Amino acid sequence: MSLGPMTNSEKRLELQKILEQVESKSRLEALAVVTWSGIRIASSSSTSIDADEYSAASAAIVSLGDMTVKRMNEGRLIQV
Repeated sequence: MSLGPMTNSEKRLELQKILEQVESKSRLEALAVVTWSGIRIASSSSTSIDADEYSAASAAIVSLGDMTVKRMNEGRLIQV
């Protein structure tokens, strides 16, 4: 039970626990929460992946999708 607002560090630990639970109950081998710019907030992986490399790749894919949507005059990217 928290007695006050959570710190960023506590939020990241809580998020990591959630990702680990999802991973353990699914067939997913790695999960991450990544900012639009590719900064990894939290991750969970049962494999030996380079989390920073995958975070950067994910950001690149989202950025490409966002640019494509804008060039097609379709507004903003909502979901990937």
